[in-house]
Amino acid sequence: MGYLKRLLLIILIFGCHNNDERCGTIIQKVEINGVDNNAIYENIKTITSKIEKYPFMENKVNEQVNLLMNMLKSYGYYFVKLETLINENNNNSVDLIYNFELGDIAKIKKIKF
Repeated sequence: MGYLKRLLLIILIFGCHNNDERCGTIIQKVEINGVDNNAIYENIKTITSKIEKYPFMENKVNEQVNLLMNMLKSYGYYFVKLETLINENNNNSVDLIYNFELGDIAKIKKIKF
């Protein structure tokens, strides 16, 4: 299957419409900044790599941001600041940049019964 047929199939699957201003725009790469912990970085990379080379759709990116925030909460990072930047490239593609400020891990000091 040629590139254009695959692209058309992807657009049909993801529901890209002609009135969408970025219809046909592909996510070229996803960049992750601000994560030092290798295990967390690898989990984030696994999640974000799923949308690379697919059509850019804001609702899919928002779903991914929610998934990332929930994953970080499972590690104890409840006060994460996440900035999402979109760089538009010349070749009808975009780069997504996630800038994380993880903050401190929430810890339980004492439990009373």
